[in-house]
Amino acid sequence: MRIRLPDAVTDCAFSSDSANLAVLTENRTLIFPTPLRASAEPKQLDRGGVKLSWAPNNYLAIAAKDVVYVSDGDGRMTEIRSIQKEIKTIAWSRDGRHIAVGGDDRHIAIWSRTDNASFTLRTYRELPYSIRAIVWKDDNVIVGGLGFALEEYSAQNLELVRAHQVHTWIYAIAVSLEQQRIALGMVDGSVRVGNLNSFQFTKRFKSPYREGSIHSMAFSPDGAYLLCAIGMSIRIFNVKAKMPYAAMHKFLIHTDTVRAVDWSSDKRLIASVGADNLVWSIWTSRVPLQKPLF
Repeated sequence: MRIRLPDAVTDCAFSSDSANLAVLTENRTLIFPTPLRASAEPKQLDRGGVKLSWAPNNYLAIAAKDVVYVSDGDGRMTEIRSIQKEIKTIAWSRDGRHIAVGGDDRHIAIWSRTDNASFTLRTYRELPYSIRAIVWKDDNVIVGGLGFALEEYSAQNLELVRAHQVHTWIYAIAVSLEQQRIALGMVDGSVRVGNLNSFQFTKRFKSPYREGSIHSMAFSPDGAYLLCAIGMSIRIFNVKAKMPYAAMHKFLIHTDTVRAVDWSSDKRLIASVGADNLVWSIWTSRVPLQKPLF
């Protein structure tokens, strides 16, 4: 199922219960019930931006240039005036109490939600590189960007826990807590998959064609497959496969750069949005693989 929007589309994400798909544009946020239907009337929030993130309690954070908007699902909107001037990435903690924000000005900030639903700045730190991706691992945050390094910091005080050198810039990070896996999407279009706790990377996938950078990634709920946005294509990697190219499955459904992909927590749907302003939602049962995904 596809829908073309009149606005420039920047991001998409399924809610934690898979009941909704949020689509972010430069001018507004659209929340569609799943599965996506052409006749569906989405809920609209008059806030646009560059990135969004769902909390487990279905709070929705929307990152604009230098501000974060938080919707509680009942029409109430909280505004966080960020210390960043150019936000590029945002992520809720697993308990829905904290938001990590990073951007081009090289600052990472942790905001904490108080009992009255307002937010206070917990801690922040300036890094030596622009930040492109943040994910949570328990009480720590893992950060990557334009600095040839993958780094893990304590979310309490942003003290460095561990670091791992990489060969080029990191544009996207995905984690599977169930399988303790981490995946890195690189500017050169390569994907590295390894152990979440040790940062030991044992697999590397890359298309034999120059298709562009990795802009977004998401693990399947069981951690066995990795969904990637590479240039104008979408690929699914079987991270357990010994032969990486034989395990690649490709979709050419966008006519411009794919900006974001996501996988629903109930395993049924994958979604993508692109610079062509198209929103796609695909049943995983219809993905043309040699064997069913699940």
